[in-house]
Amino acid sequence: MTVDEKEDTGEGLSKKAVKKAQKAAEKAAKKAEYKAQNATQNDAIQDGAEDCSVGLYGNLPMNRSQEKLPVTHTDIKDLSKKLTNQCVTLRARLHTSRGKGKQAFFVLRSREHTVQCVVAVGEKVSKQMIKFVCNITKESIVDIEGKVSVGNCVVYTSDTVMYIVYTNYLYNTTNADSTCHRTFHAQDLPFKFLDPPLCLEFREGVAMLREAGIEMEETEDLSTPNEKLLGRLVKAKYDTDFYILDKYPLAVRPFYTMPDPSDPKWSNSYDMFMRGEEILSGAQRIHDADFLVERAKAHGIPIDTIQSYIDSFKYGCPPHAGGGIGLERVTMLYLGLDNIRKTSMFPRDPKRITP
Repeated sequence: MTVDEKEDTGEGLSKKAVKKAQKAAEKAAKKAEYKAQNATQNDAIQDGAEDCSVGLYGNLPMNRSQEKLPVTHTDIKDLSKKLTNQCVTLRARLHTSRGKGKQAFFVLRSREHTVQCVVAVGEKVSKQMIKFVCNITKESIVDIEGKVSVGNCVVYTSDTVMYIVYTNYLYNTTNADSTCHRTFHAQDLPFKFLDPPLCLEFREGVAMLREAGIEMEETEDLSTPNEKLLGRLVKAKYDTDFYILDKYPLAVRPFYTMPDPSDPKWSNSYDMFMRGEEILSGAQRIHDADFLVERAKAHGIPIDTIQSYIDSFKYGCPPHAGGGIGLERVTMLYLGLDNIRKTSMFPRDPKRITP
């Protein structure tokens, strides 16, 4: 095709080139609008404008279970007209956000459910708070408090509270004086437990073993014989076959275990026992990438060998806890059987690999 054959717009540009230039201009205009908006908010802050929202928004420190907050969260999927004008607290990922004048619009996402929200400058909402909302990194996990409006849309008015937040590490602390006994029978071998369950700290368990004549350090891990002995001591003292041992020494737990915020010698980790044998080991896991690196180095683990694991937390991870449990082991101990093969449908050992 010759130059003369090209479709001309009158300025020597093809239609394709004109469209491209228009898109570039629109993109530049949007960037300019965004910069102007931020500049206005920054000017307000630099001019010493009073922040009437102090304490209602911000970044919270890393949650290391230093306190247990009485907060009830509502799932996005449960928002309905029945909650109209009621205050709710949501925990979700920030899906999208945009600022417009004195307002910020954003969408929260939890699994496949989303909700659109808005926060506007008012009596208790400052321009600084609007700027904070607009600058939160996408996919961040946030806690937001506000009122529900008609149409399953949460509208944040002057009483809005917005934080990049962390959840609580949940574990049981039990007052033995307020417990009751439950008993179940399995093959003439009763299984007793307290409701709520007995929860002892690791150091309490060590103290009981020392009283029984066992010599061990306070931060030394329990051997299998000592675990079984402690189970017998707990049964004799508390008359329960099930209990939780909390706050294990940090040195005997994996690098990803969250340290106790009040004493780094201990950790937010726990084991559960039935008839003196462990059935579950768990903990609050570290959810912050930088802190994971710090703890891995303390354990002498080369970072390059776990880099992909560390990187996964950079996408954003909520505080969490968990544990591993074996149902066959639980069944064996509950029934008082002498071998786990008897509770496994297809047991495996060095002499049996089929069926």
